[in-house]
Amino acid sequence: MQPNQADMPVAQVKTPKPKAKAKAAANNNTNNNSVTAKPKPKVAAKAPTWPKTVSKSCLVPVAATPTLTKPEAQVAAKESSDDEQVVKRRRTGDATSEDLLGGLSDLSRDLASWVAELVGLDPKKVAGAVKLFKDGNTLPFIARYRKEQTGSMNEEELRRVERELQRAEAVEGKRLKVAMALQDRGKLSAELRLALMQASTLELIESIWYPFKSKRETRADQARARGLEPLAQLIEKLGRVRGMSPSEEAARFLSPEVQSTDEALAGARDIIAEKCAHRPDVKQQARISFSGKATFIARRRNAKADEAAKFKIYWDFQKRMKSVKPYQFLAANRGEATKALSLSFALPAGADDQFVDSLLRGRGAAGAGPWHLELRAAFEDALRRLILPGVEREWMSQLKELAEDESFDTYQRNLRSKLLTPPLRLHPDWADASTEPVVAVLTPHTGQAASWR
Repeated sequence: MQPNQADMPVAQVKTPKPKAKAKAAANNNTNNNSVTAKPKPKVAAKAPTWPKTVSKSCLVPVAATPTLTKPEAQVAAKESSDDEQVVKRRRTGDATSEDLLGGLSDLSRDLASWVAELVGLDPKKVAGAVKLFKDGNTLPFIARYRKEQTGSMNEEELRRVERELQRAEAVEGKRLKVAMALQDRGKLSAELRLALMQASTLELIESIWYPFKSKRETRADQARARGLEPLAQLIEKLGRVRGMSPSEEAARFLSPEVQSTDEALAGARDIIAEKCAHRPDVKQQARISFSGKATFIARRRNAKADEAAKFKIYWDFQKRMKSVKPYQFLAANRGEATKALSLSFALPAGADDQFVDSLLRGRGAAGAGPWHLELRAAFEDALRRLILPGVEREWMSQLKELAEDESFDTYQRNLRSKLLTPPLRLHPDWADASTEPVVAVLTPHTGQAASWR
């Protein structure tokens, strides 16, 4: 006679799992208190195509939405577009300029040579130091324990390399921000990608980004709103379309908002000047042409400024920008901060005319006709009003950066020499050095010795 399950020991009780009851409970979503059923299996997050109801085998997905196997999922991930990958990496903060531009920039591709050129050291030594810094090693560690990889570079040389690496990181960060901003606006064309990849300084990247920056309404914007864009195009083409004079063409654009031909021509020149100033190659040409000719000038702000004559030697100071000493610029900069001095730059006579002539020759517009004079006036306005102020701000930033670096290095050298100075030997008349140690110094006023234990 088979024993009853209730009479069996607790350890031997094994509740059977009826298939019919389990199936009915699953289909009707009801709980059977008399039957202890296993909990409903949870669906994994990576398989969203599993059915909500449990089938007979409880392992077969719905036929209408097949589940991707692991190899198929990997293939699908590889086939996703580059833009989606970039967006995903931007959300996590891992996007790089390489992702957005489609390759490494010229600076990242040859970073060691770029740093070596700036610091003026052996490229092989600099390459070893750059690799160590990129691996996360500190300057004291490299200077003391990695001499064989850096060619025994001292701490001062290593600090210069580290400083240029930090500037290179700042350039890459700026490149990434500009690339992301241009992509968000739908302006990241192939030409801009190439220009960003070739830019190696913050100034060049800023020149590329400047035309797309959000800024207040300019004179050129107002001229475009008044319908003067076609007249600006005629001036750029030197009036070869209809063969009329500038005044005759400008008369066609008169309106309640444009009262005279001179006003129309001035608005057209504003448009041309802005387009010229927004070209990165023109700004770079201005930097190269004027950086070696510019003169740094410091003047007393007015007759009442600096009454204590603290900056008297800089009341009438001028020196070629390349020859300005770091301490001279720092002193003049402090004078400007206290509103005692005003700082500016000056170019030699005729330098701006030579630059405008080179722009006209580059466009094949050299001449003395009325249309040539209008185009020349637009370029002169672009140089004086839009290009030179930006270039002068860049010069001021460069002088300040170089002066601060040199002052830091000078302080480091002086402090190092002070700390490495051997201690003063104790004079026999000051104390008995054989019995107890003392430190003896001379007081500044009396000249007598003072001792402390």
